[in-house]
Amino acid sequence: MVVSYINCTAELKTLTDICCTSTNAVQVIESIPKDKGIIFAPDVNLGRYLMKKTGRDMVLWNGSCMVHEIFSHEKIVKLKMRHPDARFIAHP
Repeated sequence: MVVSYINCTAELKTLTDICCTSTNAVQVIESIPKDKGIIFAPDVNLGRYLMKKTGRDMVLWNGSCMVHEIFSHEKIVKLKMRHPDARFIAHP
């Protein structure tokens, strides 16, 4: 089964069996029978999180969300220093 994160291209969606969001991704993976293999795309970070959370072995596409790539640890630390009272939140 091919599961893709909703923030992917239309071309990838044509190859997808199930689209998920970060909110329902765990439930989607858990709904797939254990005897079915899973390819997860395009975000390797969300895929790793899902493997850890669900215990499922998956083939992960080695891609990532552009927004996640823009933010580095260094940039986040600088922002936190400039805005010490700000909360930092992120989805998996």
